[in-house]
Amino acid sequence: MKGKKIFIVGIVIFLVILAGIFVLTGLNSSEKTNISQYDTSDYENYQSIANYIFEQIDNSNMQVMNKVSDSIKAKDFIVGIKDTNIQKLVEKYENQFFITIVDRNVILFNTDSIYQSAYGIAITRNNVEPKYSYEHSGYDEGISYEKQGDNIYTFKAGL
Repeated sequence: MKGKKIFIVGIVIFLVILAGIFVLTGLNSSEKTNISQYDTSDYENYQSIANYIFEQIDNSNMQVMNKVSDSIKAKDFIVGIKDTNIQKLVEKYENQFFITIVDRNVILFNTDSIYQSAYGIAITRNNVEPKYSYEHSGYDEGISYEKQGDNIYTFKAGL
C-alpha cells in the first residue's frame, strides 16, 4: 500500500513537471515573436511620439520621471495629438502601452509584458546609447537592447 502511494505521488510530480516544461516552452516562443513584431511604420510612429516628447522636455513642459508610477499610459497621453498614424499605433498597443521618460535623451515605450519581463521600444536622440539600467525605470534586473535603426532599439527588461 505504501509503495503504491509513493508511485502515485511520483506520477503526479512527473505530470506537474511536464506541464511546467510545456508552459515555459510556450512562454519562450512568445517572447521570441514579441521582440520582432514591430514593423518600419511602428518605429516611425514611435519616433514621432518621442520627438514630440523630446520637444516638450526641451520647452520645460515635461520632465524626466522621478519614479516608476510617473509612467504615462499612452492612450491618455496621446489624446491631444491629431496624427492619425500615431492614433492607429496607440490603438494597436492600447492595453499595455506605457511611456517612461528615463533620461532627457531616452524614452522607453513598454508595449508588452509577460510575467516579470517587459518588452518594448526605446527611442534615443543625439546618438545617445541607452543604458543597462535607469534608476526610475522600474526594471531592477536591467535592460537589454537590440538596435533597429538610428536611435531606435527594441528592449527586454526584467527576468
